[in-house]
Amino acid sequence: MVPLAPLPDPPSAPLGNRRRGFLVTLVLVLLALASAFLLWRINDGWENSYAAYGPTADNVRQTRQAMTQAFLLQVRRREDRAFNGPSVEALLDKAALKLSDAIAGESSLLGIAGHPPEGVLLKQLQEYQRVIFDLDQSLRRSLIAPRDATRPLSEESLVVQLRLFYEADRLGEQIETELTHGLARAVGNRLQEHRAEIALWGAVLLGALALVARLGRVGMAMARQERLIQAILDSTSDGVFVKDPQGRYRMANRAIAAMIGHAPGEILGHTDDALFPAATAQAMQRSDTEVMRERKLASFETIFVDPDGQRRTVWTTKGPLADDWGKIAGVYGISRDVTERKNAEQRLREREDQLQAIIDNINEGVVTFSLDGKVLSWNRAALAMHEFPPSASTTGDLEIFFELYELLDTNGTPLPPSEWPMSRIIRGEHLRDLEFTSRRRDGTWSRTFSCGGRLVMSAEGSPVMGVLSLADISERKRVETELRTSEARFKLFMDNSPSIAWIKDSAGRHVYCSRPFLKRLHLGPDDWQGRTNEELFPGEIGADLSRTDHLVLARGHALETDERTVGPDGEELYWRSIKFPFQDGTGDWFVGGMALDVTERRRAEEAQTRSDEVARERAEELEAVMQAAPIAILLSRDPSCREILGNRAANLLFDAAEGENLATLTSGRSYRRAGQDLGLDDLPMQQAVTQRREITIDDLEVTLPGGRPLLLMGGAAPLLGRNGQMRGAVGAFLDVTRQRQASEALEESNLRFIRIFHSQPPRHQSRHPRRTLGGREPGVGSPLWAFKVRGAGAEVP
Repeated sequence: MVPLAPLPDPPSAPLGNRRRGFLVTLVLVLLALASAFLLWRINDGWENSYAAYGPTADNVRQTRQAMTQAFLLQVRRREDRAFNGPSVEALLDKAALKLSDAIAGESSLLGIAGHPPEGVLLKQLQEYQRVIFDLDQSLRRSLIAPRDATRPLSEESLVVQLRLFYEADRLGEQIETELTHGLARAVGNRLQEHRAEIALWGAVLLGALALVARLGRVGMAMARQERLIQAILDSTSDGVFVKDPQGRYRMANRAIAAMIGHAPGEILGHTDDALFPAATAQAMQRSDTEVMRERKLASFETIFVDPDGQRRTVWTTKGPLADDWGKIAGVYGISRDVTERKNAEQRLREREDQLQAIIDNINEGVVTFSLDGKVLSWNRAALAMHEFPPSASTTGDLEIFFELYELLDTNGTPLPPSEWPMSRIIRGEHLRDLEFTSRRRDGTWSRTFSCGGRLVMSAEGSPVMGVLSLADISERKRVETELRTSEARFKLFMDNSPSIAWIKDSAGRHVYCSRPFLKRLHLGPDDWQGRTNEELFPGEIGADLSRTDHLVLARGHALETDERTVGPDGEELYWRSIKFPFQDGTGDWFVGGMALDVTERRRAEEAQTRSDEVARERAEELEAVMQAAPIAILLSRDPSCREILGNRAANLLFDAAEGENLATLTSGRSYRRAGQDLGLDDLPMQQAVTQRREITIDDLEVTLPGGRPLLLMGGAAPLLGRNGQMRGAVGAFLDVTRQRQASEALEESNLRFIRIFHSQPPRHQSRHPRRTLGGREPGVGSPLWAFKVRGAGAEVP
């Protein structure tokens, strides 16, 4: 933004005069009110005394006040054209009317009738009326005179008006003093018993006079107070401003200046058009106009971009300002930057959406309800548990659910509605792991739930609503029932299992042994109860068993290990043991274990180790045989056959170096079969992997670099693991290029022979026309019966 030049403030002297005049009037009013209040409490007799002086004094006071204001307005009119005549005339009329009321004994005091003055007081009022009349006429003549700045009122006229004003003011003050003294004398004569109240009234009067005397110092104090208020406004984080009816800023604290992006002095005197973009300025001006038109407080939200380019949201409360005469003098506003609050509200809405999404996607059902028993919401899990569609309307009073459902406790006893979980939560109970069965009264649906819930409290600690969480434990209950049913079966299983099982306490004493345990170790019912490993097994064996038991207890988790014991005949037995710690309901620790007799497997493993050694030797021999084989053997341990190795014959056949990957030899090589070009994925080994079966071919044509052709026959087979997983492929191929060439030459010779044979004329008639060479019929074992001419597409007899 371009810096703005500050504008001077309007003159404040008239405002200060009005304030001091208002304070004087206020002091007099308060004095009159205090006097009326104190004298009212004396008794009924004071009214008569006050009626003789009070209304007259009030009329004189109003006369003085009206005449003083008229005179001051006339003086200002001479200096400032903003004041007009009718206001002065109205004040003059008021002064004349009030003075006439004082002489006539009329009262403008509510509930108090006046009395006409008599004697000296009447003469003083008549003299005061004469002076007031002269001042009135002088002022009216000044009003009638044309207003010409080049022809001001004469100094003589001003002096005459001043003399008359001071004379009238002196007489008015004298009359008011006389009336006050007369009133005091009357009250003192009539109400001697109420001196305390009169003394209090006198103290109030003296205080008021002292207050008037200190009015000047009060003005300075007010100025200091204004500076203090300005300092307070500048220290607040809320922006405070004042505008005149034309929308010009007349006051702005530092906070509002910081929001706008200018110094406070640069803002004063300018409108919103010079400080904000057009759209923002127009919105602010519309709100100012609305507040001044409606004459009431209103709040508005304004969004604008601050000097740093950040989007800011400001909440402004505006109110109208009125002058002493009730005329709208502008508008004030208090602005608060609510950007962070708006952002926080947005984040809160997002978190609420996230929380709702979490609630809708958790496995537990969640139901919320009001304190008067109305269901508010169900999450998706709760709807699914009750087999309601997601779009179902499930809100309403609990009485509706009482009619459709019934709840049963764990013993199958129906629960009354007052004992339903929601009813108990509304009463203030905190539920946890409460199990019940819910079923429809028509018998079409039943579920077992575990629930928890409580009242949701506000920040002030008052309940807001209730929340109930549901977990469908129908399956768990079914499993528990089946588990109890199968406990006996489990015991039978343990007793008939090929593995042995045992339980020991933390001191290593046996507290349970399965039947196979006792049978395998030849122990009687009384031979193991309460005994330790050292008592059951000799020497180091028992110590080793106890050492692993202590290790399981120390680590706190299961341990799988190999252990050994000694049978009754001294034979060493080997076990694959799993030991684990657990606690019973009283908190005591135990070590449980199961072991499988792996003695035979151990011996088999030793035999297998020896067999593996022999197998390795056989593999080495097989490798040597493969390398020495005259045919090409290819091997790939890659399921995609991207890496293929060959033996010496294969490397020699494909012009590859020893150990070179044959799958990468593509440059200058081509593959064909049955007249069709083959890609790498169409070769036998790749097809064996893809089709997971053996592939056999006899006409694979290979062209090596340099144009040398090969004709291969052979096959490929996939290599599968024990679990059927593809491991790779193996292939064996024989170069039949020379054999095919010889076969083709032989076929060509046979073809020529047949043509020559049929071209010769017959020399004799055979007695057996169906006979041919060798005495055999054509087509029965004769190679000359029929041939397919290569490329001719027809048979030649």
